Amino acid sequence: DEGDDSVVMFSCQAVDGGNYLERKFTVHIAGQERMSGTQRIGWDPVAGKFRVWLFDSEGGYADGTMRHDGEHWIMRMSGITADGESAQGTSIYTRVNGHTMTWQTVDHEIAGEALPDSEEVTIVRQAPQPKIAEQLKLSGE
Repeated sequence: DEGDDSVVMFSCQAVDGGNYLERKFTVHIAGQERMSGTQRIGWDPVAGKFRVWLFDSEGGYADGTMRHDGEHWIMRMSGITADGESAQGTSIYTRVNGHTMTWQTVDHEIAGEALPDSEEVTIVRQAPQPKIAEQLKLSGE
């Protein structure tokens, strides 16, 4: 996602024998990295749902569940901010096509104080660099 002065980058890959997805993210504002973190998603066979764990570079963490609801994936999380305050919220992911999805946070609160819903953000898959471009970059051409 990219705004007037911000860029959010995600990457996602299967890890641990394909049993988990690991998402990494960075948030840049005005050219400076402001936050980064990791998220793990895995199937909980006892509960019969996806579990999600999130850790950010500021020291905050959260966990929750994820479920599919028609056209949306709904992720409900609760955790603690780096300042020790309770936090919870719901993220809604909607697939637009094979390379695009939208994301929005709703019902978000910190320390019991409700926050406004976020704007719906469009996330676009970035094509990988062609191998020849990487090779040229490494050789200095």
